[in-house]
Amino acid sequence: MALKLEYKGETVYHPSFYINELVERSGLTQEDFAKRLGTTPKNLSILLKGEQSLSIDIATNLSRMLGTTIKHWLDIQQKYDELKARIKSDEETEKEKEIFEYIDYNYFVKNFNLFDLSKARTGIINSYGNEEASGSTTTKIKRLREFLKVSSLKVFEDIDFITKSWNCEGKLEKEDIIKANVLMQIALNEAAKSKCEKFDKKKFEKAVGYAHLLMKMKPGFMKDLKEAFLDSGVVLVYMPDLSIKKIKCGSKKIGGKVVLMICDTNFLPDEMENVMEGKFAITIK
Repeated sequence: MALKLEYKGETVYHPSFYINELVERSGLTQEDFAKRLGTTPKNLSILLKGEQSLSIDIATNLSRMLGTTIKHWLDIQQKYDELKARIKSDEETEKEKEIFEYIDYNYFVKNFNLFDLSKARTGIINSYGNEEASGSTTTKIKRLREFLKVSSLKVFEDIDFITKSWNCEGKLEKEDIIKANVLMQIALNEAAKSKCEKFDKKKFEKAVGYAHLLMKMKPGFMKDLKEAFLDSGVVLVYMPDLSIKKIKCGSKKIGGKVVLMICDTNFLPDEMENVMEGKFAITIK
């Protein structure tokens, strides 16, 4: 492990960098220094190589040996850990940019009130206190992560992220997997806000009958249908103005309730039947 980190004009040192200097200036062997520090030669050797973080016990012993504070040593470790985490996070963001290319940010601005970063006049302060360009890809990725409630957009390329069941024609492409997972994640997040009972198949049978009646008689029936479904333990989530033509619908049972996502209302009858039969999947046609 590197005892010195340099990144974007910032330089920090692992506590081991300073402890190595202490051992060298003491004129003692590592074994003798370890005895005076109140630890084992093995533990000191591992620490000097930077292969482990500074423990509170060692920080305490160093403060007693040198007349410093415990906080002084723990702060050195924290600054090192924070920069190391920042480097790792930035590396992950670079990997996320590939996934971001498949996602239409304006869709979220239009339909879910995500801030339109193109209109921002000032920069955005990131989690490390640094300002970023308001319309940058990095900032948009950050906003999407927060909205979708995931630590990385990379999770969406995993075919098993939401479900292992897919109803599709032909081979699933990477773009289809990413977009479908994103939409289902939105649906799951929306469902988490809804209060509904556990899934009741008998009540859902009645709701399905009501749904067929509404579809024949009432344009814009989704709002009324959503209320009817809630009573049966099904959260209906409709994705408005969807530009992703291939993704039609999806369903998943989670926490005792069922999430039913609809992108194309023409596929609602089929998906209701799938839920009745316990066939939860994402449909791409």
